[in-house]
Amino acid sequence: MLTWGWGGKIGKGDGSVARGAFTLVELLVVIAIIGMLVALLLPAVQAAREAARRMQCTNNLKQVALTTHTFHDARMKLPVGWNISAAMAYYQRHNLTSPQHGKHRWGMFVELLPYIERASSYELIAQAIQNATPTAQVPGWSRVQDGNTAKIPSFICPSDGTGTASLNEPNDREGRLSYHFSMADGVTAGEGETNLARFRGPFRNGFYNQTDMGIYQDGTSNTIAFSEAVMTPAGGSRTIKGGIGFAPNPNGAYTPADCLGTLAGREYRGTGSGSMTGSAPPIPGWFNSDGDAIGKKWCEALPIQCVFHTILPPNSPTCVRGSDNYPTSGWALVSATSNHTGGVNAAMGDGAVRFINDSINAGNNLSLTISDPLTGESPYGVWGALGSVSGGESRSL
Repeated sequence: MLTWGWGGKIGKGDGSVARGAFTLVELLVVIAIIGMLVALLLPAVQAAREAARRMQCTNNLKQVALTTHTFHDARMKLPVGWNISAAMAYYQRHNLTSPQHGKHRWGMFVELLPYIERASSYELIAQAIQNATPTAQVPGWSRVQDGNTAKIPSFICPSDGTGTASLNEPNDREGRLSYHFSMADGVTAGEGETNLARFRGPFRNGFYNQTDMGIYQDGTSNTIAFSEAVMTPAGGSRTIKGGIGFAPNPNGAYTPADCLGTLAGREYRGTGSGSMTGSAPPIPGWFNSDGDAIGKKWCEALPIQCVFHTILPPNSPTCVRGSDNYPTSGWALVSATSNHTGGVNAAMGDGAVRFINDSINAGNNLSLTISDPLTGESPYGVWGALGSVSGGESRSL
């Protein structure tokens, strides 16, 4: 026979006591212990997930680099940074002596499509160019958008939340891009459509010249071909990763210090040539994912869409300098960025992927005018030397 005793304990009738349930104090202790265990395990779980994402990101980047080797084996040339073969044929067919607006804003990844089993997307874009008339805007943006709607997971780093979200977003028309090719320490002007022969990295503009593996005079294992850039999120961003700074003084000299000067702490101070001081105004459409955003389209050739520079160290600002109504019409200095802790992944010319720390030596030339150095050693330390293909530097990681 069971009888109730003091404290909620149940007596068996023979003087012994059977335990009925936890007391309130014991229950609170158990909950506290579980909470502590969760708090201890959660960072480890998050770290493990990020490690897996970083490994996948490394594999994606490696595949992009190796695809350029496959392309080279087939054509004995490296893919061009801008333009595709059909566009070149268009120039020759119509005896054009200089590019027209929009005619070579097709980035390297268009040429790589047939080598990653995306030939249908390539044909759609190439045919639009081939069939255009001499007076048309070439190729028609609507047809290019049709080709660019292909969302390619291997072009996106899993650590970039904006990119992974875009894969499942039906209203996000463009296919995004996490992996940018190196322009080394040479900066071009004019939205990627002028001075495109003035490169120091391995990939050039097809209108002027096309390179082969012989371009790697400093060695493929000592030269960076690709790295990462965090995409601009919807609505824009004032943070370094994914955001864009608008450097002042659009007509004067431009230095890395000017780009760093767009910051207040780790955020951009403002946008627009008249708003670099004081309270930050709303971010204009050019700087969000619906405008000229970082990595917005894998088929594009605007510098902020597909290139990076080995000038400022990894996870430094990205800056443009143009007019208020068209910010990307001038200079663009694009830094490699990632959501990995402490640095970025970079694929070398031989296909090997290495992790570059934020603390890598980038020289002490913040006041040096950016003027497209074409010969000799890079003025931007080890980081700049790893970017240039033929600077004569014996730098390696």
